[in-house]
Amino acid sequence: MMLALALVLACCAIEGAFAFADDAADTDDAPPPEVKPAPPPSMVKVLLAYSLAIGGLAVIAMGVVRTTGAVSYQQSRLMLTNMLRTNPNQAEQVVKSVSGNYFEGLAAAMKLIGMAGTRDPKTVQATTPPAYDAAAVGISMYWKGLLAKLKLGVMAMIGAVALAMLSNINPGILILLLVLGLAGYVRLHVYKATIERDVTRARAEILPEVDRAVIEGRFWFPPPPQ
Repeated sequence: MMLALALVLACCAIEGAFAFADDAADTDDAPPPEVKPAPPPSMVKVLLAYSLAIGGLAVIAMGVVRTTGAVSYQQSRLMLTNMLRTNPNQAEQVVKSVSGNYFEGLAAAMKLIGMAGTRDPKTVQATTPPAYDAAAVGISMYWKGLLAKLKLGVMAMIGAVALAMLSNINPGILILLLVLGLAGYVRLHVYKATIERDVTRARAEILPEVDRAVIEGRFWFPPPPQ
């Protein structure tokens, strides 16, 4: 009985092996499945990807423009120091004409001490630093806000590249635009650090010249309002 059962199981196993071999042979002889071409990308997605990339790059470009044409700290320091020692009122007009750097701090200090109308050394030295520091905070906040806008522009461009890759859109041009955008973002980040360093240096090197011009009587106060 046991021997017969073993023979039956052996026969079943042999038949199963031959059947599996036949199925495998049939599978090998079957033609490969037809590969369907990928559907063309949706025009809406193409327009959306390029709109995100171009819009983000435009935002970055508007921020980078603010970094062009700036005078180096060493050159401007020598110019202002000479003016403060010869014609402080002309120096005041110069610092009023420029925004976004330490000139704003000097303009705020000269405006406040002019309104105070005093040449007392203690009063002058207690008045100009707070005015300068308040303007310095505004300068830092301005560049931080501008950098945050550029960060949004970079994120939009990254989103454009991701959308292109997910939608079967050639991302070559979008990646090139993203590289340009990242370069602009890095430039503004470095420029912001330079501005903040210049603000700190000017407080120590140029603001004392403003105080001396006031104390020594070379800075003429504006007439009091009528």
